[in-house]
Amino acid sequence: MTDFEPSGLLIDYFYICKRKLYLYFYKISFENTNDAIQIGKEIEESFFKDSLKSITVANSKIDFITIEDKVVVHEIKKSKAFESAHIWQVKYYIYQLRQKGIDSEYGIIHYLLLKRKISVNFNEMDQARIQEAIEKIREILSLSQPPQVIKKPFCSKCAYYEYCYI
Repeated sequence: MTDFEPSGLLIDYFYICKRKLYLYFYKISFENTNDAIQIGKEIEESFFKDSLKSITVANSKIDFITIEDKVVVHEIKKSKAFESAHIWQVKYYIYQLRQKGIDSEYGIIHYLLLKRKISVNFNEMDQARIQEAIEKIREILSLSQPPQVIKKPFCSKCAYYEYCYI
């Protein structure tokens, strides 16, 4: 697993819940039945009707990019409930682009329902933190069992709630 490169979604899950990260990676998924996730997918699909296309870098799917003096990463989200995780997801996309020799140091998260955007800047300290996160993700995914449940305020809205608690 030393060559394993996580997707942006796994980075997002790493900052939200290590157990969810593990379960999702091993294809134990309940996300197709979760209303919040379905609403988010519909919002994203309606946004993409305006000829914007997602792009794939390694095993990550970036919602879209624009070209200014450098490549700008754009991520679409429904709510800012996990804003910190969203920021690290965008920073990871920038990290991946930079690993491929593409000049990027800036991203934008679009919270469509809130009609709000936030800017995400990437710096050299972020690179070290992302590399640490990748190592920790590798450790989590090498476990023989999912990490223990850690009750968090948002667990009741998670697609994995019944799996973890019932």
